[in-house]
Amino acid sequence: MSDCQSIRTLPSSVKHLVSLKSLSLNGCKHLENLPESLQKLTRLETLEVSGCLNINEFPRVAKNIEVLRISDTSIDEVPARICDLSHLRSLDISGNKRLQSLPVSISELTSLEKLKLSGCSVLESLPPEICQTMSCLRWLDLEKTSIKELPENIGSLIALEVIQARRTAIRRAPWSIGRLHRLQVLAIGNSFYTSEGLHSLCPHLSRFDDLRALCLSNMNMIEIPNSIGNLWSLSELDLSGNNFEHIPASIKRLTRLNKLDVNNCQRLQALPDELPLGLLYIYAHGCTSLTSISGCFKPCCLRKLVASNCYKLDQEAQNLIHRNMKLDAAKPEHSYFPGRDVPSCFNHQAMGSSLRIHLPQSQSSSDILDTLFLHFKRVDDAQELVVMDELWYPDPKAFANMSFGSDHLLLFNRSCMSMGSYNEVFFEFSIENTGDSSNPLVEVKKSAVHLITFKDMLQEHDSSSSQQFSNDNNENIHDPDLELSEASDEAEVPKRRLYGNDFLQKEQPNHKRIKLLPVPSARKRHSKSHQLNE
Repeated sequence: MSDCQSIRTLPSSVKHLVSLKSLSLNGCKHLENLPESLQKLTRLETLEVSGCLNINEFPRVAKNIEVLRISDTSIDEVPARICDLSHLRSLDISGNKRLQSLPVSISELTSLEKLKLSGCSVLESLPPEICQTMSCLRWLDLEKTSIKELPENIGSLIALEVIQARRTAIRRAPWSIGRLHRLQVLAIGNSFYTSEGLHSLCPHLSRFDDLRALCLSNMNMIEIPNSIGNLWSLSELDLSGNNFEHIPASIKRLTRLNKLDVNNCQRLQALPDELPLGLLYIYAHGCTSLTSISGCFKPCCLRKLVASNCYKLDQEAQNLIHRNMKLDAAKPEHSYFPGRDVPSCFNHQAMGSSLRIHLPQSQSSSDILDTLFLHFKRVDDAQELVVMDELWYPDPKAFANMSFGSDHLLLFNRSCMSMGSYNEVFFEFSIENTGDSSNPLVEVKKSAVHLITFKDMLQEHDSSSSQQFSNDNNENIHDPDLELSEASDEAEVPKRRLYGNDFLQKEQPNHKRIKLLPVPSARKRHSKSHQLNE
């Protein structure tokens, strides 16, 4: 019944659905308050009424309800009777912008494992009693609230694994936070603005032995504590938008780190010469003082390097970028940086956004790996750009809110899995505006392609020293796609697991951005296009 715009009320006869276990009314914008007869549904385990804008009263449900989602409604109060829901394990009341406070009785939900309050923009405090009684609470989401402080006894929530507190009014960490030894995700970016707040947190960092993801973005940090190298389990580190000049060398000890985000750290001068060997993603967009990135090319697993608007990269850094475009190695899979000159090793080049390649008979099969190169320039001052390949692993967040001051180069590679027996291939590239404007953000000035067979790749792989590293140190490489558990059904509270893939922006297929078409398909499509134009 989700997204049904014709429903205004539920009939009282709903009480006869005695075997009903789950009821989803999400997005029913005209639905008014639910009937009290819902209390008769004693087998109901899950109720979802998120996005029902006309609901302004907390629903009355049977006491054995386990999952309750009432986000983005018009409720302004959580009633004291909520304590009757003794079996409740997950409560989502996020996005209720009129909700100002929570009743003390909410602390009596002793079975609660997940409490989501994000987006309750006028909510200013949590009842401190929750820390004394909610021994099962594992997930606490306070993002985009007006909460000014964490409870002093938050360390009593010994099961807590996730704290999401970005964009809050919190200024310091209570001393007891160091007792949260099971913490896996700590996201406090855009909070803790004062030096006092940072000093209250830093001594505790080394105690979080199980921490997988740490977000310290936009916190006015002028120095990264050396103790950050003690977070042995860390897989994602977000330091973007801060004011430090260097990253401590101790970061090399984070052997499970696969993502480092230093976007818009405008005073950062150099990345460490030694970075974790299992690093997969490096984001350094807008690091306008960055001159050295030599450490980026030592991790053998690097998939993505974003160095756009890093205009102070010295000649050595630029030489490293070009040298590591050795096409047989095809690493990194994606690089993005200022520049104009397409390397000569790309043996198929064309001005503009398309080119056609005649395939040798020996390559007219499906064993081709393409390494693609684009040179593009800014067209206007628009602020958003997404550059993606329809079959490549896109990361929409990585290119949001970027502006460009000069020409840039984009390198990526992909496999052509359906070339069949074609003897000619047509490439067409486009960089599209993801906003409302129909105007292009950038213009593709030059495109280039180098074709590699998998046989070439295997030969390079066999001769590469990275193979020995892979064999000897496989246990130290952390790949989120292989190790992190998939999220459980949203209707259920997940069992204890790694929360990294809930915190990380999961890379999902996006709309077509860069297109590769076999010649017959390309000709057919262009023929239709010309007919329409005529």
